Amino acid sequence: MEDLLLAIKKLGISEEEIEHLIEEKRRSLGYLIDEDVALRLIARDLGILIHEGIFLTEVKIKDLVPNMRSVTLNVTLEKNFGVREFDRKDGSKGKFGRGLVKDDTGSAFLVLWNDKAEVLHKLKSGAQIVIKQGYTREGMDGSLEIHVGERSEIEIVREGGVKGRILKIYDPLEYIRDDGSKVRLLCFLIKGEEDEKRAFLWNPSEEFLKKLIEGMEVEIIEGQIREKEIYIKKESHIRVTSQDIISINNNVKRFNEIEPNMKDFAIEGIIESEPEFGTAQSGSKFAKIILREGDVIIPVIFWNEKVEFIKNLKRGDYLFIDGCRSRAGPNGLEIIVNKWSKIRVK
Repeated sequence: MEDLLLAIKKLGISEEEIEHLIEEKRRSLGYLIDEDVALRLIARDLGILIHEGIFLTEVKIKDLVPNMRSVTLNVTLEKNFGVREFDRKDGSKGKFGRGLVKDDTGSAFLVLWNDKAEVLHKLKSGAQIVIKQGYTREGMDGSLEIHVGERSEIEIVREGGVKGRILKIYDPLEYIRDDGSKVRLLCFLIKGEEDEKRAFLWNPSEEFLKKLIEGMEVEIIEGQIREKEIYIKKESHIRVTSQDIISINNNVKRFNEIEPNMKDFAIEGIIESEPEFGTAQSGSKFAKIILREGDVIIPVIFWNEKVEFIKNLKRGDYLFIDGCRSRAGPNGLEIIVNKWSKIRVK
């Protein structure tokens, strides 16, 4: 284990500190492991990987510069540009693949050569991979590239895509382009194994919208992931994985439970007043109604796109609104309905 000790010391950790870490690791696991196992666990925690007897220290993208060798990184594939063939000077065929990878410090282009490029056929956006013994180059445009060659390896931690259950589907929005054409944007909330993400799909068909149901399990097989959001170009990139649909709690709040600064809840009640329409100083249009639940009334304000919907409502209509937020207005508590809120007349 001397080589592993040396690899840890290269990180600036003294032998005394290592001994303390070993003792802490063994104690945390009830002394069920020996010192060698504890040392390996500590090395893993510090980002040191063991590959064919060689100890590799993970680096971050921000630490990379051109012409580095034997670099090891744990990254996420943000974009997969696919694999292409080229002709070598001897007349044989070669292959290379390209992608864009990122970690919590930055992003860089990924270049894979020949047989190593085949791994891109397995990976989707969002895949988590470990690059071992890669090397860096400066691209033709001056950008940093991480290369995976004959001696390098790619370990797939997660193949990518997003699997989960649809928690909420918002009403699609329509936009008019500068050329006068209309585009449609659908947003839905999907909960996977690790977290929740907002998914955005461009131009969903009516047939597809009818198939998409809150509570169903789906897989987004291709999309651009940005933190808590994923952007999908085609509805064919969303696949239903199970017809097992569960009932989703819409988080309906009673009026007397609502406090200022609450988010993403649902309400329902009877329209008590005729809608009032106006324009804010910013130029945004709004509409206001009074909604009643039992003996409690509360003002509800609709903005921009939702104003058109309100024009068709009248006093006595029973409304269900999902995706609200609350605030303290000049005259007390107000409910705000935004562009993604879902409104239904019951």
